[in-house]
Amino acid sequence: MDILAPVPLWLLFGLFLWVLELFTPALVAGSMGTAALLTAAIVGWVPSWAIQFFVFAVLSGIFVVLSRRLVPKASRKLDNPYYQAQAVVTTDILPGSTGRIALQGSTWNACCDLPDSKIRAGQKVMVVGREGTVLKVVPLDLSDHFESSQLEP
Repeated sequence: MDILAPVPLWLLFGLFLWVLELFTPALVAGSMGTAALLTAAIVGWVPSWAIQFFVFAVLSGIFVVLSRRLVPKASRKLDNPYYQAQAVVTTDILPGSTGRIALQGSTWNACCDLPDSKIRAGQKVMVVGREGTVLKVVPLDLSDHFESSQLEP
């Protein structure tokens, strides 16, 4: 068996890419490895190296795009390591503006998107999101958060 024949080359290349996928788990090398193995299967009908490479490139592109569906979407918790962490307000958070919170030994800018929200210094809050370097928070005790006029009918 001639190692430089097209079929063994595409088979070896495909297997190499599958092994490479074990060290770079992004589903790209594995997808390209599958494309190389399929290219090896059609080499008998396509003797030209240029056409073989074109078939490999097209199959690789298709398999890489299809493999993106297998990659999980980023979660809120992974995007924001402080998601659902509790903090203490150090500077009042007024409606439409930012204040400061103490969280895990440092202070952060924070805002609250609740309507007519005023969170006083010393109140405990929970982090529910992030926008750039500003953490979005909600008060842990919502009854302290609303003005007394809002609670009356």
